Parts: sequence; structure tokens; C-alpha cells
Amino acid sequence: DVEFTTDPSNCGSCGRSCRFRHVDSPRCEASVCTYEAGDCETGWYDINGVATDGCEYSCTPADPAVETCNARDDDCDGMIDEGDPGGGGSCGVDTGACSVGTNRCVEGSVICMGAVTPSTELCNAMDDDCDGRVDENNPEGGRACGESVGSCELGRQVCTAGALVCTGATDPVPEACDGLDNDCDGQTDEGQLAGVGDDCNTDFFGQCDEGTQACEGGGLVCLQNQEPVDEICDGLDNDCDGQTDEEVIDEAGATCATGLPGICALGVEQCINGAPGCNQTDQA
Repeated sequence: DVEFTTDPSNCGSCGRSCRFRHVDSPRCEASVCTYEAGDCETGWYDINGVATDGCEYSCTPADPAVETCNARDDDCDGMIDEGDPGGGGSCGVDTGACSVGTNRCVEGSVICMGAVTPSTELCNAMDDDCDGRVDENNPEGGRACGESVGSCELGRQVCTAGALVCTGATDPVPEACDGLDNDCDGQTDEGQLAGVGDDCNTDFFGQCDEGTQACEGGGLVCLQNQEPVDEICDGLDNDCDGQTDEEVIDEAGATCATGLPGICALGVEQCINGAPGCNQTDQA
């Protein structure tokens, strides 16, 4: 006897055989052809649950059939790398400028997402390369700095307290009268120099003693304000010979009127106290 309700070769009627693609053991249940997931041929799976195409999905499971992050369907469930295999744990370092992230399965590889990773060490008082040291090995330093003009000399940049500092350079200073280019502008002893223009003494006699300081030959010198001139009767040493009002009146010794009465009326022309005068010859 044939049981049309359960016989897969005569399911529902005589000679009606149950067949599905890539199904080894089809079933007949209540005169209807069907199958279960375990009835698929080895390496084939029914993923979409549609009976008309049978076990439509070809897949070779891993051993063990556990999903790993490799862009493959290791457990043959029709999905690749589902459930973020290998992900979820922390990654990276939490040192210096770095911070940890979270592992994620992305396109078949476990990638550390959201972490701040080491970078090139900079001169910024931070541990950029996350090695536990700050600004080691003089980052960004070593370059020449400063000027190489006149008295100035170049230095080298050194990372100090998070900033580049020019070390060892000779910097410009105010120009002085010394034959050097102190302010490093390519000129020597120019501009308003300390001491230049001040009053000074030349150590000459008379009017030639007053002078003004000037810068000559890389040093301060005292230049006399007045050259020697002919002596005049003014109480000064005009010819700078150490004498005052000597031989200044052409008529010196000539008779003159003093303006006094009697025997005091006549005198001799002389330079008296810096002015021409008539010096009486007889005393009353």
C-alpha cells in the first residue's frame, strides 16, 4: 500500500515524486512536498526559505564553523562577518597625547577605531609619539637662527619648555663708537652714538680748550670748537698761547688823556681788564 500523505515518491498522488534543488532527502508531509534545513546536500544551504529554489546557497563552513573577521561566511548563514567578530575590545595606548579606541571588524580586518595614535614628536611640551617622554631629542630644533652680520653671530634653535629658543646667538645691541657694527645693520659707528656731541676739554690753552666729542677711527675724540685767532682785548686767550690780551693794542704805550685833573690828566694806552683804557702815568 502507498501512503500518499507521507511517501515522497508518491506525495499526494501516485507517482508524484518530491524533488528540490540540492536537497538530498525531500519529505512528504500531509501530501505536500517539503524539506528541512538538514536535508540539503553537503555544502548547500537554504538561506531564503523559499522552497521553489531549494537549497540555493553554496558555502563551505570553517572548522569550527564560527564567524571570524575575514570577509567570509564562516558559519554559512548567508551573512559575512556578522556580529562584529573580533571587535569590541579596547585598542591603542593611553600615554601622552594618545588615547585608546575600540576594535571593529571592517571589510575583513579588525581595525582600531577612534584611537588617537602616535605622531611625530613636535616642540610643544607634549608627548606626541606617546613613548612616555616629552620633546625628546630636540624636536624641530637644530636649525640656524639669528643674524650673521657685523658683530652678530648665528645660534641654533633648541626646544625649551615647549618652544623653540635661539641659543648661542650674538644679538644686536645699540651702536657704540668702537669701530664695530654693534646693531648688525651692515654699518659701523652710525647714528646717534653715546657720548658723541657731549662737551669736552681739549687740554689746549685758552679758547681752544672747549671742544665737542666726535667718533673718529672707532673711538671718541675731543674736537676743539675754536681754532686760534688773533688776540684782541677782551680778557680771553684768543690765540691759545697761554697768555691773555698780550700786545693787543696798536697804540699801546701812546700818551692818552685819563680824564682826571692835574698831573693825573695824562696816561698811557693799555688793555685794562679786557678792555682798551688809558692808564695814568703819575700817581696823585
